[in-house]
Amino acid sequence: MTYQERRQNARVRHRRKVGFILSNGELEYLWSHEISHGGMHLLTAHSFDLGDLFTVVMQLQLPGEKLTERVEIKARISHVIYDSAHRCNRIGLEFIEFIGNCLPHYQRYVDHYLDNYENTVLKR
Repeated sequence: MTYQERRQNARVRHRRKVGFILSNGELEYLWSHEISHGGMHLLTAHSFDLGDLFTVVMQLQLPGEKLTERVEIKARISHVIYDSAHRCNRIGLEFIEFIGNCLPHYQRYVDHYLDNYENTVLKR
């Protein structure tokens, strides 16, 4: 079974700035590479250990809506690879817990990009 076949969630290439709260409480901003309902890939010059836990923070605005909503998600590092095309590390995050009531907003945000863009990597 290949890595692609084990994926549970369709994902889409999507670049946006994402806040990443480190274990020491510092907030660092990274760029997303792909997003899905169950996790995301981030691009970074740093290296992280598998299993490390972090909180991801984003301000999301759905197309056509004026208000943004803060989304906070506890996540763990599922893999770290060197991405030669971007000349940096690409870390895979697996979402563990959506903090507060942000899950429906995040799901609608991801659904919009999965349904409306040709750059979906793995269609539903």
